[in-house]
Amino acid sequence: TIEHAIVANQKMINSGTTGLHKTERGFGMEPTHHALWFADSNFTDIAKIGLIRKQDAANFERKIELARQPFRKLDFNQETGK
Repeated sequence: TIEHAIVANQKMINSGTTGLHKTERGFGMEPTHHALWFADSNFTDIAKIGLIRKQDAANFERKIELARQPFRKLDFNQETGK
């Protein structure tokens, strides 16, 4: 827990990947990178379209979540997600 990390003077903790309650505690979404390989190259173009749509949606969701955080970064760049 966060409380244990503070008492134990831990420099970092793994808050996991899901849970809306994390925003209220100051944990925000961070971009995640994946490597994909397709045996059939015909899937590459389809995957690019889907990944661009997913990236746009994730950037939008992250922008909303950052606005809800108690500790906000004011320099969010929607194109880079940082």
